[in-house]
Amino acid sequence: MTTHPSREKRPEMLKIIDKIKKVCRNPDYMRMKIRKHLAIRAAGRVLPRRMIPAPAMVSVVPTLQCNLRCRTCGLHANLSLPDRQPVGTDFRRVMTRVQLMDVADQIHRMRSGIQISGGEPTLHPDLIPFIRRAAGDYRLVCDMMTNGLLLGDLATDLLSSNLASMHVSMDGTGGAYDAVRGDGMFRQFDRSLTGFFREKSRQHADRMKTVAVFTAVPENQADLPDSVRYAMEIGFDQFLLLHPVRIDMTHLQANNRVLKDSKDHALWTWGEQLDLTRMDVPALKDAIRKSRDIIAGYPGRSWRSNPELDIYGFENYYAQQPVPLELQHPCPAFHLHCVIYPDGSVMPSNGCYFQSLGNVFETPLKEIWYGPAYHALRQRVRSNGTIPLCTFCFIAYNGCI
Repeated sequence: MTTHPSREKRPEMLKIIDKIKKVCRNPDYMRMKIRKHLAIRAAGRVLPRRMIPAPAMVSVVPTLQCNLRCRTCGLHANLSLPDRQPVGTDFRRVMTRVQLMDVADQIHRMRSGIQISGGEPTLHPDLIPFIRRAAGDYRLVCDMMTNGLLLGDLATDLLSSNLASMHVSMDGTGGAYDAVRGDGMFRQFDRSLTGFFREKSRQHADRMKTVAVFTAVPENQADLPDSVRYAMEIGFDQFLLLHPVRIDMTHLQANNRVLKDSKDHALWTWGEQLDLTRMDVPALKDAIRKSRDIIAGYPGRSWRSNPELDIYGFENYYAQQPVPLELQHPCPAFHLHCVIYPDGSVMPSNGCYFQSLGNVFETPLKEIWYGPAYHALRQRVRSNGTIPLCTFCFIAYNGCI
């Protein structure tokens, strides 16, 4: 039986329509996309400071507190070691309401998008007022990354806050979820999500895009198709498969030997306890095929994976083979985004660079972004070329943002 041509085009048309709707709802969505494109183009070029585009996205971390201890995360291990804290920072702090409002004002002046992360951002008591200021009053494109355990309690406020999208970590169902997140945690997660999507349906809140994020590890890879089915049934718009990054002390030491400025040194390991060589790669590929087939049965829903491993190879990735130079791209992170931590310190990334370039509670973000320290850093990164840590980074494959 042949397929009608209009049906073949329908998935692509849905994507186009979705993008048009986003632009109509918030013109800054297009501004953010253009800045991402410019940042990637600027990564390998020498540009005067004032020609650097403003950040497409600013990550705001109001707190690094979290209510989980996931196997895929190295946050708590890193925070517990004093020698891994950047000079002049205090990550134990939590932003006050006044500080959060000030951060929203500063980002508004640059018309950048905002990604709210943590820790677990829903633990912050002033999260909703911050989102209302940034996404409601200023109409900035705002996304939030959350483990979802408190979404049921915050559903009404979040759905009325004008938040553009939300990424919810969902590393399996049932026992697979508990193997990554802790015994008995899936029941709490399921109860919270059920309450959130019930309220979302009641409010007809279709504007907020919801993305289920699944980090594949040996403990949960067999559960991938069931997780996709669960996510589609409960109401997610998209399913995102993440292939984990594992960075241990050997990677860090090799990386830091190359860097020319000791302040540039990476400090945090990530996923050290994961043995990625235990992944059953053929079974993972089969699970991905089944998962994509499941999503195809839900019109308007979509699938993404990050990084896309078809070119480089699943086997190479999970054997922890560095990415060949011919497949690497200049890192756009230093032109693309920055992170504001709970103490106000500004850094260009979450792991590969650990020197504060300024503090937004002392110096405006715009001055930091275009300032001499940031400019010197971009020059050093370009002159160093690809550093060892890049070969284990999403961006080194095909861009993670």
